[in-house]
Amino acid sequence: MADYTLVAEFDVIRRVGWQGSDDLANHLDAVTERLRQSNDVRRIESGADLDTGRVTLEVDFEAWNINRNEHSRSVLAVAIHAAGGRHRGLIAGRESEFIEPGDGSWSALRGATWTTRKFELVRLDES
Repeated sequence: MADYTLVAEFDVIRRVGWQGSDDLANHLDAVTERLRQSNDVRRIESGADLDTGRVTLEVDFEAWNINRNEHSRSVLAVAIHAAGGRHRGLIAGRESEFIEPGDGSWSALRGATWTTRKFELVRLDES
């Protein structure tokens, strides 16, 4: 059973732009696949405006006695990095400006940058 939901919105851009509607969709799929690998993630809903790069995420987490804010931000940051992206405004003081090329990551020009627009945690009612 899930404990809380992350409701987030991001502007996802890259230096060379999104060549087609599949590029952003494929990147979002890669991030959500990485999120699914977390033992604490129970449900993921995502959406994207392929013209503007606006991405919305709802992620249900099961969390033990931890800081929910730090936990959700860390899990999402790891997923973004694992999919070859970087983030701004997700983890204060640890913005990810540079990523070393590696398995699954894109080049610096084609790598996506996730800029946080909304980040909210909602405690789920216990039923």
